[in-house]
Amino acid sequence: APLAQLDTSAWSCLDWHDWFGHFGKDYQPAESDPVFNQLTLAYRAVQQGMGIGLAWDFMADDAVASGEMQQVTDLAMVTERGEYLVSLRHRQLSPAAQLFHDWRLDSVGSVEARA
Repeated sequence: APLAQLDTSAWSCLDWHDWFGHFGKDYQPAESDPVFNQLTLAYRAVQQGMGIGLAWDFMADDAVASGEMQQVTDLAMVTERGEYLVSLRHRQLSPAAQLFHDWRLDSVGSVEARA
C-alpha cells in the first residue's frame, strides 16, 4: 500500500522521514505516494483506503477500536514535542478556551495516574 505523505514544509510535523529515521532506516518516498498539505486530508485518505498514514493515538484510537482502521505495527514513536495553550496575559480565557484548558489538565492527570 502507498504511504500517505504529509507536506510538512510549512509547519513542523512528523512525517515518514522522521518515522523511519527514528527506527534507524533510510526512507525515500515513492513518486506514486499521495501527498496532502493538511493532516485531516491525509487522515481521511487513509480512512478511504488510499494508503497507510501516521496518526497520533488520540486521532486513531477510536477508529482502530471500531475496526474502521487497522494498526499495522506495534511500533510507536514517542517525542518530546508538547502541546501549548497560549493567550494574552491581560485577557481571560474565553469560556471555550477555559473548557479546553480544564479538559487537557484532567486528561494529562489521568495519563500520569496510569503511568
